[in-house]
Amino acid sequence: MLCLEGLGRIIVALLEAEVTSTCFEDVVHVLQCWLASAKAWERERALQVCAQLLGDCEERFEVMRGCACKQFGFLVGLLGPLTTESLAASRRWAGVCLGHLLQMQAKTRNVAPEAGDIACLRKGLDATDDVPLLETSYEIAKTVCKYFPPAQAADFMSTITESLKCTRDERARAAEVWMTTFLEECGQLIYQEVPEVLHVLYSRLQTMQENTHRPLLLLAVYVLACFHHEPVVDSLLQKRLPLDRSVHPHLAPL
Repeated sequence: MLCLEGLGRIIVALLEAEVTSTCFEDVVHVLQCWLASAKAWERERALQVCAQLLGDCEERFEVMRGCACKQFGFLVGLLGPLTTESLAASRRWAGVCLGHLLQMQAKTRNVAPEAGDIACLRKGLDATDDVPLLETSYEIAKTVCKYFPPAQAADFMSTITESLKCTRDERARAAEVWMTTFLEECGQLIYQEVPEVLHVLYSRLQTMQENTHRPLLLLAVYVLACFHHEPVVDSLLQKRLPLDRSVHPHLAPL
């Protein structure tokens, strides 16, 4: 425990010595590799370090120049599905990480987060059954969406769709929940980002097999079109759509 806290302090000290978005991205990239580990205990430790890093970033918000908020979409896409991790400690650390992100994002918008919003991130993560955990993760996703910067929609979608390919079922299912919740809650606000979001979805369609997550990606396109029909159709007409049986039921209404 003490070693991990010390590592977190070293990372923060390094960031303070070179406060740049690139330096922060490099640190997060290293943690991302450990968060994707096949070993649950390694993911738990990485989440603990991440929580310390984001907590110190929140405490030193002015010194750190809000660098974490510039990665808000990416970090939410990375951390959100981890709220259904197999270890309860990992789920709690993921909730702590998201709480720090919300606090910092609220500062950039000069608003105070509602007490209930932060408390929401801590409740229900000790459940042991899959269904209650997914419901809790869904409620957390709805809360996070209140603070989501539309300009980072593509970063979020790129990260969350990458989690769909995870071989751990609980993370893949949580990624589905977070992606659909984001589109339902924030879809109306991301008009300017429609081409970038569609590019992410289209790229994933090219690499995912027909019988895995392709129907979900096509459903995401449909949900986005419900909010922004014309720009979605315009973007799709410029692309070579995959021609298979899974496409027609979802895109035919467009």
